[in-house]
Amino acid sequence: MGNPADIIVVNSAQALSTKLAKDTEKDLMPMVDDSKVIGFVTGGSGERLKYFSLKMFKGDEFVGSCCTDATGKFVFANLKPGKYHLATNEGKLMDVRLK
Repeated sequence: MGNPADIIVVNSAQALSTKLAKDTEKDLMPMVDDSKVIGFVTGGSGERLKYFSLKMFKGDEFVGSCCTDATGKFVFANLKPGKYHLATNEGKLMDVRLK
């Protein structure tokens, strides 16, 4: 399986996309108005990646892990406000802030 090009975070009819990078720029960080992060992982040519593993951290604290489903969708639920990091097994990150 190739490296993902994007994680797309979807929330409240809003779609926010940030290129995965080792150093995520703060102005690209999606702000999510909910207790969950829902999104998709897409490959370099835009295809959704099935059964792709993601991990969620709040600071240095491991929150949980999940895999995308057959449609490339993932969900992390029951989250408290704060800054979170989505990480891939390849070590790429995307920051998400819940308010």
